[in-house]
Amino acid sequence: MKLFHETENKYYDLLTYLVNCHASFTDKDLYHILESQIIGETDYEVLQALFSKEKGEEMVFWYEDKHFFPMINEKVPVRNTTIEQQAVKSLISSRFSKDFLSNQTRDKLEKTTTQITEEWSDKSIVVKNQYRPGDVNGERRYEEELRIINKAIHEKTSIYYDNLKPGQFEYKNSKVFPVKIEYSVLNDRYRICGYEPSGKRFIKMNLYTMCNIRKGEEVFEGLTEIYGEFLSQNTKKLLLDVEPVSHVVERCFRIFSHYDRNAIYDKVENKYQLEISYLEFDENEIIRDVLSLGSNVIVAEPKSIQKEVYRRIKKAFQILA
Repeated sequence: MKLFHETENKYYDLLTYLVNCHASFTDKDLYHILESQIIGETDYEVLQALFSKEKGEEMVFWYEDKHFFPMINEKVPVRNTTIEQQAVKSLISSRFSKDFLSNQTRDKLEKTTTQITEEWSDKSIVVKNQYRPGDVNGERRYEEELRIINKAIHEKTSIYYDNLKPGQFEYKNSKVFPVKIEYSVLNDRYRICGYEPSGKRFIKMNLYTMCNIRKGEEVFEGLTEIYGEFLSQNTKKLLLDVEPVSHVVERCFRIFSHYDRNAIYDKVENKYQLEISYLEFDENEIIRDVLSLGSNVIVAEPKSIQKEVYRRIKKAFQILA
């Protein structure tokens, strides 16, 4: 059946997800699911057929009382593609796997990928000029802390911790609801983003300054929605034109590895365009990073950062003149 063949229908993952949920959903629920599941342009004629509200025209779901219900009672098995299986095999040998996967999970993955030929690996990627005493390459191990934080993110519970940096700050028994773990390839540092209930704000912390981390019992219902609203109101976009020089392109990706980013290559102009999504309170750090890249990078958008970069360059020139 082509409808349930992943190579024939781009809605395969969407359908299997909804069927395997074994739950009803409304039009509003479907809209939000489509946003997260469908990549590229949406074919509304196909959607109208898949989610028909007319009796006798149902295909996978039937409609009643403003809700869709699955017509299939069995679960659709997950089928990984060859490249997904190779990615899993590579993941097991990754230096990060012990930080995020339990030994039991890693053992299961090893057994299921025994017959998979590993045609590529993250070991083929050479990271240059990385900060040596970092989180992954340094002496301190973070496996247990990251597992605690990951579990708290999944369960929307709090964590308690001490945050210490001698001579700068010292916080004891602080509480936060973690929502995201970031990693910088250049600095080899983990950062934790979370909601601080005492200040009613989202904050970021370097994992290497945190210690005595333990999971709390408090559950924050609605945290995902609040974080989503925070991102929509505070996320900004930076667009850089980058010269196609290998070490410059590589350095750009390393420097901005903390952030969500997209890159395209313009064959006509012979340049890369790097789009970086960042939070408003990261803007000073973003500007410093842009300045560190020198003349090989030009800020295309926004105008506010263009002006600030120009102001700082001009000021530095006047000081040196």
